[in-house]
Amino acid sequence: MSILEAKIDPLATVAAVVISNAISSIWYGPFLGPQWQKYGKWSKEEIEQKMNQPKGKKILISIIQQAIIVVCLALVFHYLNAQRLSEVLTATF
Repeated sequence: MSILEAKIDPLATVAAVVISNAISSIWYGPFLGPQWQKYGKWSKEEIEQKMNQPKGKKILISIIQQAIIVVCLALVFHYLNAQRLSEVLTATF
């Protein structure tokens, strides 16, 4: 089997990246943001200063990282011949 034989759906890849970034923005934003602030011992001024910095490069890097992870997982599940959700969950856990 070669990597080229694995058919990875680009739409599913984009959807997985968007969903992953949405979940992490909620998780580290309103859901656990105050806890991160408390344990990081950041003041409100430090957080506001970081929020005002340009985020384009960080967001792009995050999107690329998520896309690589999604494609690698798709290849692993392809090589394991996991076609149903139960097979994927069995391989994962």
